[in-house]
Amino acid sequence: MKENKVLNGLMFLALDHGVDSVSEGGHLIPFALTKMTGKPDLTRIQVERVEDSRNVAIEIVLEKNLKMYAIAYDGYVTIKNKKFDAIIVEAGQRGEKKALKLRQRYVPKKSLRKFTKIGNPAYLGEVGNILSKGIKE
Repeated sequence: MKENKVLNGLMFLALDHGVDSVSEGGHLIPFALTKMTGKPDLTRIQVERVEDSRNVAIEIVLEKNLKMYAIAYDGYVTIKNKKFDAIIVEAGQRGEKKALKLRQRYVPKKSLRKFTKIGNPAYLGEVGNILSKGIKE
């Protein structure tokens, strides 16, 4: 996938917004950042089951004639058999077959425990690009 500074900016904007959303101890409401031209639009995804939020985000992305998107949700990653909370972001652009996926691990805020980011954002690899699912340009 070609380097794209605008897509990278959108991806890190989504990651930062996700981290900020959980830093005070709340839960992340999954969201989609979508970009046609100009500033990105943020759409929060409220569903009964958090597991359904990614599918709803995909539907939101597919409804619009976008140049690029980023979807963010709260999840987990396992490293060396240890499970961590993480904000996960998937971001893609029109014309590419693959999208990028990254995560930021964190320790959630609890009564006497502060919110803490663990390390730097990490690249999780490529995933299918929602915009390559047969959308007409």
